[in-house]
Amino acid sequence: NSNEPPAPTTRSWTIPTLGKRHQAPTKAAFDLLSSPFLRSAFTWPAKHLGKSLLVVGEAPIAAGVAVEVTGNLGEPEAVVTAMAGDHGEAVDLEAMIRGTHVRHTNQHQALRTRVQTFEDGISASHRSSPIPGFDDRLFQQTQRLHMTLGVMALVERDSTLAASGSGGATAPAGEAPLQAPSAPAAPAKKTIAEALDLLNSLRPAIMDIISDTGDISVPLTGLHIMNDKPDEAYVLWTGAGTNTDNSSLWRASLLVYDKFREAGFVLDNRPLKLHCTLVNSTFRRPRQAFSAAEIIRRVAEEPELAGIQKAGKQSVAPGDVETEADFGTYGVDEIHLWKMGSWDEQKRYVSVGHIKLK
Repeated sequence: NSNEPPAPTTRSWTIPTLGKRHQAPTKAAFDLLSSPFLRSAFTWPAKHLGKSLLVVGEAPIAAGVAVEVTGNLGEPEAVVTAMAGDHGEAVDLEAMIRGTHVRHTNQHQALRTRVQTFEDGISASHRSSPIPGFDDRLFQQTQRLHMTLGVMALVERDSTLAASGSGGATAPAGEAPLQAPSAPAAPAKKTIAEALDLLNSLRPAIMDIISDTGDISVPLTGLHIMNDKPDEAYVLWTGAGTNTDNSSLWRASLLVYDKFREAGFVLDNRPLKLHCTLVNSTFRRPRQAFSAAEIIRRVAEEPELAGIQKAGKQSVAPGDVETEADFGTYGVDEIHLWKMGSWDEQKRYVSVGHIKLK
């Protein structure tokens, strides 16, 4: 039948992969980044959103091309299949794939999914049987999950610079200018530009660390509180905690933390504690403590909420949750300077600058 549409053109290639440390889904849809207009033309299956990207070189890409990968991206090779339908223009599929590499670049969607599972489970349990001091407002929104290296008070520009033409007392002709008694000069406030200059200056040393001990990976494990009163907690967090090894994570983190303290940007003298906050009492006013012990007990009843595999265990104890909770391990591609309390259109923090580590 001449009215039937032509069959789609399908080709497959086996190509090398990058980032062998990552374990990606066995089958995922990929975005094609080399064409500016394809992002809007390509329709993502919802279940694949944000999982991975296929980075394509300079080859021309046309709208209407679908790409998927089969295989474990933690292995050296993956099979990439491209399919072009009849969209009125020729598509060189081989040119599209030639010289490309697969890399796992948006793995944080997996983190958001895991934390959302935890939050949904605790929220449902709380509705069934209230957790003392808790409500859903205390959850960190998943798009705002972060790990802090230091907190700074910065200004847009040097506030000590005098404005030109500023007003002041004047003296009659022939007399010495009137001068007000001089007050002690206030210390100059640090600026965003200065902080970014320092961050950029540290990039070569961070890259040397990565070259020496491997890429930076952040394990988000365990469930912990900041104080020593589990029934009157203010923060529940997961993460690496205090320095326990010589990994790239700790070497790079301490480098940034120490250099920013030495330069007077970070005034906190406490030891660095790498943590990702999941529940925070400051999200509610007035601030009120909650029972982290009860949250951990609920997780012990449903350990899958925190990524705990029962294996041969008949039950999971609250103490097991504190050490065995596992929200995954994630690579670090960038270090940002975020504006605290800010919100972008997707409710994330607003970045005022960053360095790339890839």
